[in-house]
Amino acid sequence: MEYLLDLAKAFNRFYRECPVLAAAEPELVSARLALCESVRIVLTDGLATLTIGVPEAM
Repeated sequence: MEYLLDLAKAFNRFYRECPVLAAAEPELVSARLALCESVRIVLTDGLATLTIGVPEAM
């Protein structure tokens, strides 16, 4: 559980400091979107393992 919390905190910091869709280059936008999707998958799977529900949308 601590790993998921640390990941969420790190991603929150990243999201505040690095524009995702407004990145300077298309390749950077793609890389940041891939990172966002990867974090979503890890958090969703991790919380499901702990039997904690995840909202479909925020």
